[in-house]
Amino acid sequence: METTMCTYEPILFVGLFIWLIVTLYLVHKFKWKMIFALWRVFRSLPLIGCAATAFVGLIFLPGTVLHEFSHALLARLIGWEVTDFSLRPKKDEQRLELGHVRSEGKHAFFAGLTGLAPLLIGSLVVFAILRYGLGMESSPLHEGMPQALETVYHTGQSLIQKPLLIYVLFVFGNSALPSAEDYKYLVPALMMLLALGLTVYVVGSHTISGLSDPEWWLRNLSMLIVAFSVVLLLDIVLFIPLRIVSG
Repeated sequence: METTMCTYEPILFVGLFIWLIVTLYLVHKFKWKMIFALWRVFRSLPLIGCAATAFVGLIFLPGTVLHEFSHALLARLIGWEVTDFSLRPKKDEQRLELGHVRSEGKHAFFAGLTGLAPLLIGSLVVFAILRYGLGMESSPLHEGMPQALETVYHTGQSLIQKPLLIYVLFVFGNSALPSAEDYKYLVPALMMLLALGLTVYVVGSHTISGLSDPEWWLRNLSMLIVAFSVVLLLDIVLFIPLRIVSG
């Protein structure tokens, strides 16, 4: 039985990783649908319509700061020069930009890695909010149905009782996602990180506690899926009334 479990653990790891990627993709799609609907609602208001872009930027400012500083920090760590940094939102005919970072560097893998920096750091933030802010000690995906339902119920109650945490999770969860500019070299970097993670997962490590424990990987992947699923739910719940109001 132990041999069978060991055989299927890498498959489960890859399955959870793919599930996480799909969840992140859905968050990305609904994030921008929701943001544009929010922008259109602000734009339609008589007193603040001309400042709609600034108002949207202000709502997402904490997440934008994390997003852009993550890009800049990783670019500097790999030795690239940051040539332009902005937290000023801009709206053109095609898209809305909440901020940007420009750096000098052409290597595809490192460009993809700097593009992933907000997701890597943002994932730690949303994980911490779920674990320490909302008190979710284990993922419902790792529990039996009765315990999973109880965990979901208590997490929902915590969210209702802590509206500030809803805002923080919403802003940082959405801002963790790569922007349109970040996707150019993202696939090679994701494949490299998956290969690296799977290698460490299978081979294990005897020097860093926990990395050789399959449950550690599966538990934390599950928690990330739950965290970004909550962000996705918040996006959908907000998008529906905004879409109705904005037409």
